[in-house]
Amino acid sequence: MMLRRIRGRLRALCRQSCYGLRRHMPWKNPPHPMRTSFIYRTFGAPRSTLEMLNRELPPRPPSSFRVAVSHVPVNPSDLIPITGAYAHRISLPAVAGYEGVGRVVEAPDGLSHMVGRRVLPLRGEGTWQTQVDCPAHHAVEVPDAVSDLVAARAYINPMAAATMLRLWPVRDKVVLLSGAGSSCSEHLGRWAISQGAKLVMGIYRSENRKDRLHRMGIEPISTANISAILTASAQADVAFDALGGDIARCVL
Repeated sequence: MMLRRIRGRLRALCRQSCYGLRRHMPWKNPPHPMRTSFIYRTFGAPRSTLEMLNRELPPRPPSSFRVAVSHVPVNPSDLIPITGAYAHRISLPAVAGYEGVGRVVEAPDGLSHMVGRRVLPLRGEGTWQTQVDCPAHHAVEVPDAVSDLVAARAYINPMAAATMLRLWPVRDKVVLLSGAGSSCSEHLGRWAISQGAKLVMGIYRSENRKDRLHRMGIEPISTANISAILTASAQADVAFDALGGDIARCVL
């Protein structure tokens, strides 16, 4: 519900898709280039804390790319810091967003060939803005075959899933996933199957996820079926839990 409300606010502020802040101007900078950002000055509920700010672009750091952002996702990992969960690591005011994709519009000397290319602007400023400056050595170039919508979400969930499968290999094992309708669990399930898991089972909440899990080769189990969850938990060699609470207690 919170994600839908935030997407609605972004849509109202941007007047376009919740997947991104699209630029309606050419790459060449206007006489007084401006940047639109979603910022938060205090910690709290994202719906009431986020504000849209227009401000003049500062000079680009010499070792950074300036990226014109085309798409950004709305992820729990974007929203949770706004609430103050990681207040010790965040200096206010802050720009929201950790993922996204865009095209390089300015580059350091020696990297001018990157101008016009799509990149993931990682470990720079917050991505929920029209232009982002990021360290050139942290930008990841996006292959032509990868769409903007895929690239914009190619960092947090895929990296989390890949890291978990590297730390806990699943070949010839029975795998149990909670929160199986999520993007991260979908990566875990697909990749566990491709890496030789004997069986992958997924605990889902919404019935509209059931057929999708079947198509991916994941055996679906409803959160309402506690008996099936207990049976699957006893059968599993490894479980990846994203829910906590009663479901995690059953799995444990």
